[in-house]
Amino acid sequence: MSNFITNTPENDNFIKKAALRTGIGAGVLLAGVGGIAMAQNAQREQSNEIAQESANVEQASLETYNNSIEAAINATYDSNQVVGEIEVTQGSNLIDPALSIVETELNNDYEAAAARTYEPLVDSAKAQNPQPGETYSVVSVDINPEKADGNEFIVVDQANIQAEQVIALPSPIIEDGSSN
Repeated sequence: MSNFITNTPENDNFIKKAALRTGIGAGVLLAGVGGIAMAQNAQREQSNEIAQESANVEQASLETYNNSIEAAINATYDSNQVVGEIEVTQGSNLIDPALSIVETELNNDYEAAAARTYEPLVDSAKAQNPQPGETYSVVSVDINPEKADGNEFIVVDQANIQAEQVIALPSPIIEDGSSN
């Protein structure tokens, strides 16, 4: 036997048929791979759109929260909403004493309310610029009444606290014991 392959018409037909089959199979394979790649790209694009929408909603929520904290810090409160006062001294901060005041105010309920009350308290304390000798108040206020989750606590400047208003002035007492 010889190691030479002789090209016969039968071998030639076989090679052509194999090439055609392989070419068709490769085309189908390429089309399938292309289809899968397009589907994956569409899925990635949809995932990116969903992630962007989620980020937009989160950003809007953060802006709403920041605006509500800023509005709450700048609002005026009655003195009956004050749960504690902080005298600023050199080197002190507002966060630690504010947390202590809220823990004392809530007593055993602090752990349950911490998730809801901690962030507004700390954010409002960070928003202040305390100077030694100033007084700040921790007030109880419902920052987001639409959530119906109860009151939060924030730190405000003492200038934002109104003294209790007297509803009626007392009548003067006349020397004979009668009133006017």
